[in-house]
Amino acid sequence: MPATEAVEPEVAVDGLTDEALAQSIGWLRQQADALGKDFAAGADVEAKQEVRRRQEDLRDQADELVEKRVKLLTASASITGGMIKGATDAVDDILSRINNVKSKLALLGKVLDFFAVLATGKVQPILEAAVQLKDDLRT
Repeated sequence: MPATEAVEPEVAVDGLTDEALAQSIGWLRQQADALGKDFAAGADVEAKQEVRRRQEDLRDQADELVEKRVKLLTASASITGGMIKGATDAVDDILSRINNVKSKLALLGKVLDFFAVLATGKVQPILEAAVQLKDDLRT
């Protein structure tokens, strides 16, 4: 297998797999959407309110599973050298287009913040810092 090919580990949190969670989230959202189509425009107010409550319950449960899925993916996440190189290449590209010294210094400060978190070796904070750096690079 080439070194650049990603492998998704089969990690389970409380016996749940990513695939099972993804399917459940999709199903719950599908049911919530379908409920809106199921009741007629002429339904009474009480029936409409009950449908809305049930839709909210289904969507809330889907959101809870999304949080569980994020925890699962975070637990199985790893940071590769290729990912770090991709980030530094993106920074290099942006730096090459910035003419203002203060703007370059500000961007490099954000990069240093990212590498300080990277040095901790803690996956969750690293992932959060990577997302923050990605957002910073867009601005």
